[in-house]
Amino acid sequence: MKIIAHRGSNMKAPENTVSAVKQAWLDGADGVEVDIRLTADKNVVAFHDEDTNRLTGTEYKIYKYSFDFLRNLDCTLQKDSEKISDKIPAVEEIVDATKNGKELFLEIKCGKEIINPLREKLADIFPFDKKKLNIISFLPEVLVNIWSSFHEINTYKLINLDRNPNMNYLSAVNEAVKNGITGLGISGDFYRCRQMVILAKSAGLKTNVWTVDDTETAAKYHETGLDYLTTNNPALMRNILTMEGG
Repeated sequence: MKIIAHRGSNMKAPENTVSAVKQAWLDGADGVEVDIRLTADKNVVAFHDEDTNRLTGTEYKIYKYSFDFLRNLDCTLQKDSEKISDKIPAVEEIVDATKNGKELFLEIKCGKEIINPLREKLADIFPFDKKKLNIISFLPEVLVNIWSSFHEINTYKLINLDRNPNMNYLSAVNEAVKNGITGLGISGDFYRCRQMVILAKSAGLKTNVWTVDDTETAAKYHETGLDYLTTNNPALMRNILTMEGG
């Protein structure tokens, strides 16, 4: 089971920044998950929220402003008595900070409008190992369009089981297989997630569960044969896997 740092090591550096990505490697993560959005001038940036208020204290919609404007804002994390700051990065900077052999999960937070700009950015930044690049989204149409351009890229359909209590697991798995999607990213309580992980793996899909921060649950997922575990605390999860012999 590989450990993926959720938005980078976001407990030690501002989420979705280059410093959070670099910290993830120090924490022993096998990969990072980073959210991406499209700016007004068609740049692809790493940012989770639709606006900048939560991280910068100033409220600007990402899609309404240029990258140069957004670049001047400081993303901050208050850690104990220290305030840690970094800039909103372009996707190229995130790729550049991803070490050889490490995995990168890019979650598309907007719609199909990002596909062409992202496709151009991905073409420019390769030869990054495409097999280590994973595109994830709640929208299957985004994944299908991305995959049609880069067959080597892994694609993951995100599913929140808490928001879909009546989901038909088999139908969801079959739809992913039909659309050529590589795997499922699943969130929810352990027992429901485990059931879907087992079903997805039996269909040949890769599996990723988010976001797990307690050691007992992580150990249980390790026993199920889960492929990827996304966490806010990669250092702690790495220690657990080391003790488990994983």
